[in-house]
Amino acid sequence: MNCAEVRIRFAGGPPTDAGGPLVPFGATTVTRCETPLASTAPAVTGLTPPKVLTTDVDRLAAILNALPAVPADQACLPITLPVQVSLVFTFREQQPLAVVVDPTCSALIAGDRARSYTAMNPLPVFDALFSAQPGVTPSARR
Repeated sequence: MNCAEVRIRFAGGPPTDAGGPLVPFGATTVTRCETPLASTAPAVTGLTPPKVLTTDVDRLAAILNALPAVPADQACLPITLPVQVSLVFTFREQQPLAVVVDPTCSALIAGDRARSYTAMNPLPVFDALFSAQPGVTPSARR
């Protein structure tokens, strides 16, 4: 799965969580994607190129899995953003998993699983792990 193949999540109420881990153990890479939303695609400029995390992938997955389920009363803002951010986890022997970062609900959504990130935004965590990787140039860190 590349960034262009990530499905767009359309806004609604707070997502429900079926339980279990958000991200299965054993991911080999995580790619941070920005996907323009269809209604704004022509107007979107300056998308951040995909960033691929190849170290500490299980550490990031454990941090996301430790987040609480989205409570039923968690507020979702009725706004439309120009891009959707996702974290795409790849595995050796299973299909990639796209975790959509929904800032309107402060939720991470992967299929029928959802976690609240009201207490901790996962994107700065990803960025810190990405920047700490060996071989990442200063210009790629932005």
